[in-house]
Amino acid sequence: MERLFADGGTVALVMQIGGRRRVFGNPSLVAITWAWVRVSDEREVARKAGYVLTPVAHTPEGAEIPARSDLAEYYALAQGLKALARAGGRWSGAVCSDSALSLRRALGGTASPDLIPHAWQTEVRLARGRLGQVWPVTVGSHPTPEELRDGVKHHPEEAGPMRLVSPWNVLADDLCRQQHRLALEAWHEQYRTTAEPHLVSAVLDAIERADAEPPAVVRSGRERDGVRAYRPRRPGVRRDPGDPRQRPTWDPADRRTSDTFSWLSDPGAGDAATGESGD
Repeated sequence: MERLFADGGTVALVMQIGGRRRVFGNPSLVAITWAWVRVSDEREVARKAGYVLTPVAHTPEGAEIPARSDLAEYYALAQGLKALARAGGRWSGAVCSDSALSLRRALGGTASPDLIPHAWQTEVRLARGRLGQVWPVTVGSHPTPEELRDGVKHHPEEAGPMRLVSPWNVLADDLCRQQHRLALEAWHEQYRTTAEPHLVSAVLDAIERADAEPPAVVRSGRERDGVRAYRPRRPGVRRDPGDPRQRPTWDPADRRTSDTFSWLSDPGAGDAATGESGD
C-alpha cells in the first residue's frame, strides 16, 4: 500500500514575563516546521523536512498570517502532495495526517485566504490534479508504545472515531522536531540586529537548550499544556480497540478510517488543473 505521512509544528519560545514563565508556541514567533514521509508496503521511499521563518505568509491585503500549528500542518501536506506530483505516475494511496482540519482543507475543499494563503491552495489543487486516487486518513497523534503495538489509540472515553496510529507518523513528527534548532539558528542569523532584544535573548536560550532537552511543544485543540481533555461519548457507546467491528483499517472503502469521509464524497477527485532537508 502507498501512503504519505505529513506532519507540521511550530517552534516555541519560553520567556519570563512579569516573573512568570510563559510559552509562546501557537502561533510561533519564530517559525513553522514541516515533514513528510512516503511509504510503500511498509518501506520508506522518500522523506523531506524543513522550516519556514516568520513571517510565514500574508493575506491578500498584506497582513501577516500568524505562524499557527494548523498552517504548519497544511504546509506539510502541500509539500508532500507536490513531491508526489513531481514524481509522476499519477500516484494513488492514503494521505495521512493527525490534523483532520488540514486534510479537509487540502483534499476536501478550500479555506479563506486569510487563514491559508491562496498561493498554497493553488499549488495543492494543481498537485491533486496530477495524482490518481487519494483518500484521507486521520491518524492518532503522539501514540504510546502500547498503541503503536496495537495500531490504534486506546482512549475509550474520547469522543469521535477510533484513530489508526503508525510509526511512520511518529517519524514525521520527529523530523519536524529535528528542524527546531535549525529554524532557531536561521531566525537568529536573520533577525538578531532588528528584533526586540528580549526576543533575541529568548531565541539564544532556546538554541543553548536545544541539545540538552526536547523542544517546548504547544498542543492544539483538545490537548494543551500536556493535559488531554476528554469528551464523553454518547451513552451506551464505548470504544473497544479489540472489537473488529469498531477497529478501522487502511482500506479506502472503510469509512471508519477517518471522519473526513463525511465531507469527501469522491476520494479520488481533484480540481483541474525555506530551509529543507531530505533524501
